[in-house]
Amino acid sequence: KKYFVLLAVIYSVSLGVINCWSSVLNVNLSSFSFTHVDEDQAGWIGFYATLGSFAGSLLVGRFASLFARQIKFFILVMFLLSAGCFTVFALVLVQVIPSSYAILYTTVIGGNTLVNSAVPLIYELGCELAYPTSEGAANGILTYLNNAGGLIFLAVFSFPNVGTMWMNWTAIGSILVCIPMILVLKGQFNRLEVDEQVTVQKSVD
Repeated sequence: KKYFVLLAVIYSVSLGVINCWSSVLNVNLSSFSFTHVDEDQAGWIGFYATLGSFAGSLLVGRFASLFARQIKFFILVMFLLSAGCFTVFALVLVQVIPSSYAILYTTVIGGNTLVNSAVPLIYELGCELAYPTSEGAANGILTYLNNAGGLIFLAVFSFPNVGTMWMNWTAIGSILVCIPMILVLKGQFNRLEVDEQVTVQKSVD
């Protein structure tokens, strides 16, 4: 199950970091006075990002079965686009790109929505790679490792004077480091093939 282990690493590193990054968005933005984003506005950005992630996950999950064998490709595209959004966000905070509410809202909401929309696909692929291990066990392992990744990210705040800009580079890095792993990830669809064989057999009978 080496490819399942690889997928678990991808999920824990990327989503574990990004979801915890979103939970401390107000701390992040309040450190940069030139953005003029207070705690209330940061809360609304986070709210819309969560709403977008929820809607995106439902939409992608609904149609995941239609492109089951292209799951890896869609995960790769979503990760690349999400990394682009978070890169623009970080460049705003280092003042390479002029700050504006529109850019902050777009990059945070877009980045979160894209990467979280890949979650149903990751779970679906995880079930395929872990087969014949039960879906509950496979998804439980993914969830556990995801929480472990987030815990490590949040543990950095225990260090004094660590600042906040590291959070943004870590968010970008957590996605980009997964790109090579996604590329070498081999899609195996044993469970899907069994389902298809059963369907064909029933139609013949």
